[in-house]
Amino acid sequence: MQEYKAPVIELFKMFRSQYSGLANNLVDPQTMLLWIKDLSQADIPPEKVVEFGHAVRLAPEFQQFPPNNVQFIAFCTESMNVQDDDTYPASRESCELLIKRLSLRYGNAWNNNPESVSYFKTEISESFSTAFDVQKVESMIRSDDRFSSFPPNVDQIIFLIRLALSELEIIPVNQCYDYAIKQTGPNTNPFISEARRRFGGMELKTGKSGYARQSFENVYEKVIVDYLDGKINFEKTAKLTPKEQEFTEHDRKKVISTLDSLISKFS
Repeated sequence: MQEYKAPVIELFKMFRSQYSGLANNLVDPQTMLLWIKDLSQADIPPEKVVEFGHAVRLAPEFQQFPPNNVQFIAFCTESMNVQDDDTYPASRESCELLIKRLSLRYGNAWNNNPESVSYFKTEISESFSTAFDVQKVESMIRSDDRFSSFPPNVDQIIFLIRLALSELEIIPVNQCYDYAIKQTGPNTNPFISEARRRFGGMELKTGKSGYARQSFENVYEKVIVDYLDGKINFEKTAKLTPKEQEFTEHDRKKVISTLDSLISKFS
């Protein structure tokens, strides 16, 4: 059990730093011996103890209070089961390659600390059971001006990976707002049309550009996710959903003409 001493000491330092006074009991030698004994009996690899320590701090249930020895061992065991599951190796290899590529691309802007990398790997591994095309995902990131200076977050990367795996041809998210304003009518891209319907055509045209752009992009992404999840069938919704009412140039002239007539009538 001697091989557990150093990693447990490091783990306790980490917990005391994050949880302040809530982890004061971890300075007790008897507590340390208990943890060492339990980790050894649970066959948690000593070289993994600190890595799991970084990861456990990101778990929602341990944001305010540190895990006890039983909870920590349960977390380690579950994490090892995920890593050992034959469903995940392919996506994990793709994920590790993507991390390397993003680290090289963004330099200091990419968070390479162990807990962030561990969290990233876990989220990707639990979201995908197969390998994905890293070059295609990286190409999507490179062509999106939202990520020109700072990397996408985990949710955005998961979205891009889903797109890459689906091979779905769509208007890129960073172009959807401009496309939605310029392109109208029955031949509009169905994803754009549905996003316009949810967002509101008038709000799209009259809203403040910065806020409207970001808000519309979020709606557009949700439309794509709903389609990938099977919640949208464009062939069915086209029959059931009324056509969006577009405020055309003809409509504008008609409104002005009506207003002029009313003003003349009552002046």
